[in-house]
Amino acid sequence: FSRSLTLDACSLFRCRSTIRAKQNQIDSFHLPPILLSIGNILPNSPYRSQQPAQCVLISSDTLIPSFVRIFTNYSRMRLLLAVVIGCVLARNGEGFVPQQQRRLGRWSATAMGVASMPPEGELDTRSFFLSREEVNPIISFGKDDKEKLVNPFGLWCMAVSLVTGPLWMLAMKIVHRMENDENRALFDMTGKIWAKTWLTMTNSYPTITGNMERLKAGNDAGPCLFVANHASWLDIPVLCTVLDPVFKFIAKGELANVPCIGTQLSGGEHILIDRDDRRSQLKTFKEGIKYLKKGVPIMAFPEGQRSKDGHLMEFKGGLFAMATKTKVPIVPITLSHTHAVMPSNSLFPVQPGAGKLHVHIHDPIDAEGKTDDELAALVRASFLQTLPLEQHPLETIPSAKELQSLSDHQQALESSTSTTKNANTTVSV
Repeated sequence: FSRSLTLDACSLFRCRSTIRAKQNQIDSFHLPPILLSIGNILPNSPYRSQQPAQCVLISSDTLIPSFVRIFTNYSRMRLLLAVVIGCVLARNGEGFVPQQQRRLGRWSATAMGVASMPPEGELDTRSFFLSREEVNPIISFGKDDKEKLVNPFGLWCMAVSLVTGPLWMLAMKIVHRMENDENRALFDMTGKIWAKTWLTMTNSYPTITGNMERLKAGNDAGPCLFVANHASWLDIPVLCTVLDPVFKFIAKGELANVPCIGTQLSGGEHILIDRDDRRSQLKTFKEGIKYLKKGVPIMAFPEGQRSKDGHLMEFKGGLFAMATKTKVPIVPITLSHTHAVMPSNSLFPVQPGAGKLHVHIHDPIDAEGKTDDELAALVRASFLQTLPLEQHPLETIPSAKELQSLSDHQQALESSTSTTKNANTTVSV
């Protein structure tokens, strides 16, 4: 640690010395006592001093070996980025404080604004969606529906992406040359590791409930069609924390141009579809059938696209035909509050996802003997069982008066039940 610290610090001083030598025609400077004290730890050091408590004159030519090149252009870029982010956080640090949820219902929030999950079988009425004022954007461009925002927490997520992204690309290049598996299992594993790392570093790892036995069995349980609601860019990394066995995404073709993610989808031989091209849709169907017959699960979004407001949309046709043709089960997966953490008008998440993001694995639905419409209705009903109320379709969300009437009716039932119990107790006495 001392060696690396001394080399880093001395390289910075050497850079400063070079600039001064060119400007003021000087070729030496005074090294601070703290660096001399650390330098005395290293044997045969050119900047070693017999009197570490004093400043001595040391030539810049002998300050550091010529083969040490630490302060590169990449290091300068990272240093500049760190300074910019630090200055922004100093002015907008409150953006990192998790926001308090609005409609708590029967569940209370902790001091940090992270609420407990609702009891199993009860509707999740919590809301974590933030207004523009609560998001507190520091960068914005575009107008109306095309506006994109970045707040202080988004800057942190961007920094994490800049650090982990190149490592992910390097891992994919190495594995791409080594792997011979036709299913590209190891190549896909790099993406799952990145997703879990990124979510952990951004304090957004989801909680998971439901039928975990199906996932623990992995590919030994046989192929299936995983389907999930789609409301945010976060849906893909969140799903990668759950679907550890080998599986293939059905994704839109435009994602092939996205850095890292496009490389993962193309190199992992996932299924890319062009919605406007009929031939591409037919090719997607054939590739999906091929993977399912080989025993590789498929992951798809039945809505066909990302919901801009977070509400569950109507399903596109053709997806469930893969299950009926191959007679594989359908496993619905509900993703909760991803739109609140990363809405459609943001480039990065606007708040931490810990205590908000949740994944529920439903029981498999047997596709044999059912029509596409029947399967769509069963999948939709599964989603609505655990989907937060704020993500339900607009036509199914009750109004404030209906909610109040429902609450009064429930209280009246509880009161009448309590009165009946008291009367029975009196009679028995």
